[in-house]
Amino acid sequence: MSLTAPRQQIVLAKLLLDVNHVVPIDDLVRAVWDAVPPSTARTQIQICISRIRRAFSDAGLEAQIASHRPGYLLQAAEETLDVFHFNRAIADGRAAAADNRLDIAVEKLRAGLGMWRGEPFSGIDSLAIKAAAVRLSERQLNALEECHTLELKLGRHHDLIDEFMHLVQRHPLHEQARSNLVLALYRCGRQAEALEAYREARHTFVTELGIEPGEDLRRLEQAILLADPELDVPGASEQTKAWALACPPERPAVVESVRVPRMLPADDPAFTGHDDTVVEMMRHLGGDSGQARSLTVSVITGRAGVGKTALAVRVAHRLATEFPDGQIYLRLDKAEGQQAGVRETLNRMLRMLGVSGCWGVDDTEEVASLYRSAVNGRRLLIVLDEVRDEAQITPLLPGSSTCAVIITSRQRMVRIPGAQLLEINDLSFQHATELLTVLVGGARASAEPAAVLELIDMCGGLPLALRIAGARLAARPHWAIAQLNERMADERHRLDELVHGGVGVREGMAAAYASVPPSAQKLFRLLSLFDVPDLPGWIAGPVLGTDSAGEDLEHLVDARLIEARQDHGVMARYHLHKLIQVYARELLADQESDRSRALAIERATGAWQFLADEAHRRLHGGDYIVLHGAAARWSLPPEVVNRLLRDPLEWMESERTALVDSVRQTAELGLSESCWDLAITLVALFEARGYFDDWRDTHAVALAACRQTNNQRGEAVMLYSQGTLSMFEQRYDEAAARFSLARRVFEKVGEVHGLALCLRNMAFLDRVGGRSKLAEQRYQRALELMRKVQDPVGEAHILSNVAQLRMDSDDLDAAEEMLDKAMAIAVGIGNRRVQAQVHHSYGDICLSRGQAAAAEKEFRQALDMVREVRDQAEESYVLCGLGLAQVRLRHFEDASRTLRHGYALAEAGTDLTLVGRFYVAYAEMDSMLGDYDGATYWADRAVKNFSEKSAAAWRAIAFRLIDEIRQVRSSVNRAGYSRPTDLAAPPDPPCQQ
Repeated sequence: MSLTAPRQQIVLAKLLLDVNHVVPIDDLVRAVWDAVPPSTARTQIQICISRIRRAFSDAGLEAQIASHRPGYLLQAAEETLDVFHFNRAIADGRAAAADNRLDIAVEKLRAGLGMWRGEPFSGIDSLAIKAAAVRLSERQLNALEECHTLELKLGRHHDLIDEFMHLVQRHPLHEQARSNLVLALYRCGRQAEALEAYREARHTFVTELGIEPGEDLRRLEQAILLADPELDVPGASEQTKAWALACPPERPAVVESVRVPRMLPADDPAFTGHDDTVVEMMRHLGGDSGQARSLTVSVITGRAGVGKTALAVRVAHRLATEFPDGQIYLRLDKAEGQQAGVRETLNRMLRMLGVSGCWGVDDTEEVASLYRSAVNGRRLLIVLDEVRDEAQITPLLPGSSTCAVIITSRQRMVRIPGAQLLEINDLSFQHATELLTVLVGGARASAEPAAVLELIDMCGGLPLALRIAGARLAARPHWAIAQLNERMADERHRLDELVHGGVGVREGMAAAYASVPPSAQKLFRLLSLFDVPDLPGWIAGPVLGTDSAGEDLEHLVDARLIEARQDHGVMARYHLHKLIQVYARELLADQESDRSRALAIERATGAWQFLADEAHRRLHGGDYIVLHGAAARWSLPPEVVNRLLRDPLEWMESERTALVDSVRQTAELGLSESCWDLAITLVALFEARGYFDDWRDTHAVALAACRQTNNQRGEAVMLYSQGTLSMFEQRYDEAAARFSLARRVFEKVGEVHGLALCLRNMAFLDRVGGRSKLAEQRYQRALELMRKVQDPVGEAHILSNVAQLRMDSDDLDAAEEMLDKAMAIAVGIGNRRVQAQVHHSYGDICLSRGQAAAAEKEFRQALDMVREVRDQAEESYVLCGLGLAQVRLRHFEDASRTLRHGYALAEAGTDLTLVGRFYVAYAEMDSMLGDYDGATYWADRAVKNFSEKSAAAWRAIAFRLIDEIRQVRSSVNRAGYSRPTDLAAPPDPPCQQ
């Protein structure tokens, strides 16, 4: 029968797909018209049905199409349908395979597959039919895969390679087809081609999909590299070896029989992660280990619950066929550490090997000798799990190179000669997600992806915790994953939730905790007070209240209760795993008083404050432009301080999280003096690195603490510093209000230094607001007070600011005189930051005098200095001046690069007035290039910027520049001017909506 009309083909195809079932007419309409059907769609379907019926009749077919609400029914005997015969053949093949009748199964499957001729419904243009065709093709492909699997089991790999290659060409992204091709090539002795086929598969997946091949295909490649016997055709016989047992004649042992122990626990099907480690261990323990000259040992180390045992068992199972004389598994965490316990373990191993009659031997070394004789020459794999230390297992290590040993322990066992040391850590989010998906089911995990990630985070990626959580969820299918998360949200009960079937996370931690001395236990409890990603090693002494606690810290590292993360010596940092910190806090609440906890925090804060003070001194040449309280400091040895503060600002950066958290902790404890003292000292970091949120948050906390304890001086210091932050952010009204409050309190409590700092900043607000006379008065008063309290940096700052006032009034000689005094002070105390600021001001004076070359020199000196001290905020100011000097030198390409770099820094900062100054520089550059439209545009932007920020002096400069542009534009013939095409374009202006 032949149908050529496309619509008729689609209708018949849809009826055949649902043969002997009613197909609603709406489904037929949707199949024919993928988009919006015409109004006559139903009529056209009826016409198609009529013509198909006529075609059936003309061809003499018995099939009939009956009208049946709500559509049509194609009636046909099942035996007339090839899909029926295909399904029956596949079902028969699967039944034969289940009965292990593999030859018959393959015959049936091949018969069913032989019914296929080309692609189903080829040439029919209908989304619905194409989707159905894809499903049919998938059924065919699944049946073909089942057939291939059985044929490979039957050893027919030679006959399948061509078919596999053709299948890979048709389905290049089908992983099973590529796996079968790789395996068949390997079994044919074509290992190089097998590996090349894998590499081609990987290239295709990475190029086409951006992903690595699946785990099964990757494991296959690794197994080929290792010549894994499991890849051979099933059915190879296992070799056995005879062995001779030597025993001291005075204490004869009885050989009951030659036993082949198979003691490995079951391999965990949910095992995930550590793929590289598995391969590395198999290469070390397997391969040519039979020809090794000495015993082959792998030691897996890591914290409790990290998956050491699961990894050891996985590798042992993979290597089992390489050790035909047996695999022994012993768990030693409950064994006694005394010699009697070692003898008992040795006797157990001898009995496993079929040796008895040694129970009366009291000499441990004698029993060990007997054990070594028993295993000599045998291909044995021994897994010693949860080992406490080297002494516990030294007698258990064979002397024969034909054996291999896998050891798991929390201790790093470095004294076993030639041992492979492997450190394993928590699962990545990807592997942790895979594990949970296996445990709770793919549908359940896919339904709550955010809850899965939250659960992984609360478990810290610890495999044992994830397995317990997964087991609890699997046992309670009516629970949502988020429901378990809610139960675990409270840290006080989290470890109680991580218990299932008598197994819990807490037990391993408790065993590790019990293994360390009391002083280390106390340190462990107190370290949990600090909610930070890591802690410096030197903090252990202050936390415990001792000069040094290095040994206690190392005890905790050895027990895997804390983890050493980076560097060494005084620079080393340590981390508490999320769940271990929860356990430590349980102990803290149970065993440490409120007073003990408060003292630990106070001492730690005192140590951080001591170092922060010293960092400030090294940055500024002394205790200048900062106020301190009477909080106690915890002094550290000079050699430690010098090592830590080689780069003071970098040290503050590395401790930033801990320092900010200490401000919060001291506030919670009511230690307002420590709180505000540390907060104000940290401003050196906040200002230099632009951490204005930290500045704001720490000072809000400290101000509240000071008010709660009626600490007036601390309150005034915080108000002054908050005002300074507001001033940097150009919130000038807010800054003025805070300075006014702080000034009154400073005067009330007699704080002269604070008053001087406050007046200095109030004078700056007067200057930017155009109140030059008031600014002059306040600067002079602040200068007197700075000299009274002997703060040379504060004095130099004020002299520089007064110089700016002189420059505003065009008294450049007086400005230069002020800067000379400021520079003398800065050089005298070695303050490079202030020197850079003065060089910057010298550059401004040179620009005002029309000395662009001299200005460029000053700005370059300033730039070198600010980069030396890594002050990015000041760097953007210097680049603005340098770019302007280059413009006036007509070095336009250099100027464009300089201004673009500086503008990017300015945009990333918070001083929007500085952005306006870059507008001024771009306006001047465009004007000199003859682009008066561009120059006017940038100058207008500058006026708007300075007006919004109440920057009166700069607004006046921008207005003058606009006038100059207009004058030049009206008097200069623009014909000879054009913007160089290779000049970098100025940045797009920020949105001002």
